[in-house]
Amino acid sequence: MSVADVIQPMLLQLRARYAQTALPAFFAWWWGELRSLLPAGWRQALAAESASLAFTVVDRDVRVEEIRSGQRREVMLLIGDQSTAWQEQLQRGLTDALRELPKILLLPSAVVLRRALPLPLAALENLRQVCAFELDRQTPFKLDQVYFDSLVLRRDLVAKQAHVELVVLPRAVLDSAVVSLGSLATQLNGVDVMADHGALLGVNILPSERRAARGHSQLYLNLGLAMVSLLLVLIGMSAVLENRLQAVAAMEADVDEQRTAARLTAGKREQLGQAAEAANFLAEQKRLQPSMVLMLQELTHNLPDDTFLERLNVSKAELSITGQSAKAAQLVKRMQDSSMLESPALNGPIQPDGRTGLDRFTLTMHFIQAIGDSTNQGAKP
Repeated sequence: MSVADVIQPMLLQLRARYAQTALPAFFAWWWGELRSLLPAGWRQALAAESASLAFTVVDRDVRVEEIRSGQRREVMLLIGDQSTAWQEQLQRGLTDALRELPKILLLPSAVVLRRALPLPLAALENLRQVCAFELDRQTPFKLDQVYFDSLVLRRDLVAKQAHVELVVLPRAVLDSAVVSLGSLATQLNGVDVMADHGALLGVNILPSERRAARGHSQLYLNLGLAMVSLLLVLIGMSAVLENRLQAVAAMEADVDEQRTAARLTAGKREQLGQAAEAANFLAEQKRLQPSMVLMLQELTHNLPDDTFLERLNVSKAELSITGQSAKAAQLVKRMQDSSMLESPALNGPIQPDGRTGLDRFTLTMHFIQAIGDSTNQGAKP
C-alpha cells in the first residue's frame, strides 16, 4: 500500500468536513470577486488550473478541444483512417501548454443514468461508499456492472442535508469508448459527461486505476515558488524587525542621552536656584541691617555730650550700647525721640563709677524697619 493510498481517505474526510461549513461558499465568492479585479491576462493564466484537453469520438474520428473556463475551442480533428498516427499527430499539433493539460474523454448524457440522492451531510465523509450502497436501490445495475461517480449539487447547512447526483455508466459502454481512442487511451486522466446544454457535469467516471499518471513538475514548481516566497517574506519580516530593533535601540540611546542632559540641566538649575537664594538672603540681610554710619550719626545726635560709649553691639534688629554718662537716667527719654530706634530700655541698674564720677549704664533698643530701609536707600550713592 502506497503513501497516497493511506493519505487519500484522510484527505477525503477532511474535505468532506470542510464542505459542511460555510467556508467553501465564502471562499468561492471571495475568489470570484478577487479574480474580477485582475487584468484579463492574469485571469486567463489562473484559468489554466481548470482547463483540460477533451477527446470526443465522432463516428470514427476524434475531435480534440480545449476547455477553459467553460469555453470550448476545437484544436484539431484526428481522422479515423490515420488512427495509428494519432499519437504522433497529437504531439506535433499541440503546444507545450496544451500538452500539460489533463486529458479527458467526453461522453453524451444519453449513455449515462443520473439519479438525485438527498443525503445527510455526514454521509459526505464516505460519499463513494454511500453511493455504492444506494446504487442497488436507485438503479437496475449491480455494482460490478457499472462505473459511477457522484456530484454534490447543493449543501443545506440549516437542514444538514446534501443534494447529490449519482452518475452511472455501464462498463461496456465505457470500455467501447476507450477502445475507440486507440493509443490515446493511455493518456486519459478522466471521463466526463456533456450535459444537455453543452456544459460538463464535472464528474470523473474513469476508475482511478485506469487513469494516466500525471507529472507533478508543475506541482513541485508551485511548491518551490511558494517556499521561496515564504522564505523571502520571512527574510523581509526579519529585516524589518531588525530595522525596528535598531531604531528602538537608537531611540533608547537618544532618550538616555537626553535624560542625562536633562538631569544635568536640572542639577545646574538647582545649583543656580540655591546660589540665587543665598545671594538674595545676603542681600535681604544687608537690606535689613541699618547703615552703621547713619546709626552712629543718630546716636551722636541723641546722646548728650557728657556721654561716651564703651561698647556697641548690633544683633539683627537690636542695638545694645554700654557706656558712662552724667545723666544716665535721662538717656531713655532722649532716645525716644530717635527716628531710627525705638523701645529704648535700660538693661540692668545704673552703677556709679568712682574713678570717673559718671554713671555706668547698658541701654538696649530696636531698629525701626521702615526707617532702616529708607536709611539704607539713602545711604546708596
